[in-house]
Amino acid sequence: MRLLLPFRSLLLLLLRVLKRKTVKILAKASGLSVKEIGSIERAQVKKVTDEDVEKIVAALGYSKAKVVIVTAFLEALSYDDDPTADPEVIADQELYIAECGRRLRARLRAPGVPPASEYPSPREVELDRLEAGESWDRLSKEAKTLSDMMIVVRFGREYQRWAFIERLCEESERAASKDPRRALDLAIVAVRVARHLEAWEPWRVRLLGFAVAHLANALRVRNRLAAADRTLAAAQRLCAAGLDPDRLLDPGRLLDLEASLRRAQRRFAESIDLLEKATPLTHRPEHVALKMAFTLDAMGEYRQAIRILVKVGPRIERHPERRLKSVQRFNLAVALSHVGRHKSAGRLLPILRRLINGDEQDRIRFRWLEGRIDAGLGRTEEALKALDEARRGFQHHGLGYDLALSLLETAAIRLERGEYAEVQRLTEELAPFFEKNGVQEEAVKALRLFEQAVARQAATAEMARLLLAWMFRAQHDPGLVFTPPVGF
Repeated sequence: MRLLLPFRSLLLLLLRVLKRKTVKILAKASGLSVKEIGSIERAQVKKVTDEDVEKIVAALGYSKAKVVIVTAFLEALSYDDDPTADPEVIADQELYIAECGRRLRARLRAPGVPPASEYPSPREVELDRLEAGESWDRLSKEAKTLSDMMIVVRFGREYQRWAFIERLCEESERAASKDPRRALDLAIVAVRVARHLEAWEPWRVRLLGFAVAHLANALRVRNRLAAADRTLAAAQRLCAAGLDPDRLLDPGRLLDLEASLRRAQRRFAESIDLLEKATPLTHRPEHVALKMAFTLDAMGEYRQAIRILVKVGPRIERHPERRLKSVQRFNLAVALSHVGRHKSAGRLLPILRRLINGDEQDRIRFRWLEGRIDAGLGRTEEALKALDEARRGFQHHGLGYDLALSLLETAAIRLERGEYAEVQRLTEELAPFFEKNGVQEEAVKALRLFEQAVARQAATAEMARLLLAWMFRAQHDPGLVFTPPVGF
């Protein structure tokens, strides 16, 4: 402790000399007397208080950040000769000082000029992403729950990298359509890694904004739209405050994700406009094109959706991501069936069958598509067999909305054949299931009306197809109101 007082005094003297200030000028600026400052610099006082240090450093014109760093540094030194000091407290204090210094250095650099050690060089980017892929493979095997992932990434240095944040975001977006809970967990982990990443500060802020945007997307797919909107606004502020000089992160991604949120909010025109803005910027034009077609599909603009899906087909054919090929062909086949082009849709089935991977839900939806196309081509027996298989699969997985669509496809065929008893059995058996398995209230009301029409033998195949067309749109437009026609 004997060395600390002179050190504080010497440090304050040095800071004054560096600023070329006289004791008299410093006294006037700090509110201390000339005698007090002289006593402090000559180590003639019993104690140089933190308050005196702050006054002097601030009066010399140093920023608040520098005042914090200096006082924290001096406090850490006070532990050196203190045998009662807690080692963990010392370690925490030193980490804090190091972090303050790093952030201060980052702000002092010229904007847009990151240090080579804290922003990826062009030759490192590909390797960084390869290593992030290997890290992701290990994490996905080692940790299944959010708490497990948090522990692993906290203590594993290999996970504390920019490319791993990017990979977590991609995996979160990929999981969104099938496992919203998993998508949210991955986004939370990405945000955590970004918050604590050691990197050039403007780059770290940009990474954090990127991760927070994917957190907003994960909230959207869980239908927490208000929270998603607030979170996305925070992500936009962070991205605007950060820097990514080489545009390593997809510069169109925020527009892309905002478009998905606007679509969920039924603001379709805004969604389309955002996707058009994202198209020339994005690193993933194929994904944006698919999302554009999907949004048009939700609007009932099937012919426009078909044009986009056909146009993007050759690019997707060359794309390394196999799943894009199956998504493009599946969505195109469904859109073609909406406009009555069942033969054209049928020609896509053999290729699509080969593309469907081992995912059971994908196979069930493919079987449903086969049944829909068979029905459109008048092959009713084949259609009923395929739709019955798909319906059992949807019920097994708790996919209420898909189950409702397959039921209505089946009902239209059986009503044309006058099989009211079979349709009534199906609607009575399955209607309660819809309320428990992801079918929104308005759709349940519409299905109940149809059930009542079937019970009094007033339902027709035309009614079933009318409701089916509405259900297709309501699936991605939860606010769409069903207006039953006369006699429904």
